[in-house]
This record gives sequence, C-alpha cells and structure tokens, in this order.
Amino acid sequence: MPSRNDASSSAPVRLLKGAALVFAAIGGGMAAWGLDKWIRYPEARGSQFGFEAPLWPAFTLFVLFA
Repeated sequence: MPSRNDASSSAPVRLLKGAALVFAAIGGGMAAWGLDKWIRYPEARGSQFGFEAPLWPAFTLFVLFA
C-alpha cells in the first residue's frame, strides 16, 4: 500500500488544488467586475422574451453561486 506522502499521488492533488484556486480567482474577479458595473451603471438592463430586468445583479449573483 503506498504511503500518503507518495509523490505520484500528491501531484494530482496539487494540480486539482491549483485548478480550484485558479477557478476561484477567475470567479472572484468576474464577481468583482460585475459588482463594479452594477454600481457604476445601474441603468443597464437585459431583456429576454420581452421582459426587462437589471443585468448586473443577476450576473453577479450567478457567478457567486455557480
């Protein structure tokens, strides 16, 4: 049975942790960008099927919860 400190098993773990960190950084950056646009341009609206709604709050909340 390989030990827990085996180099072959820790490389994939480090890779996954690094990928999770990159994903979190990208998502956090997108959420910060969305929040900035929400504050600067509250009049920006998105429309779908004839209904209009503020665009930035929905985008920011989607990124935060995704």
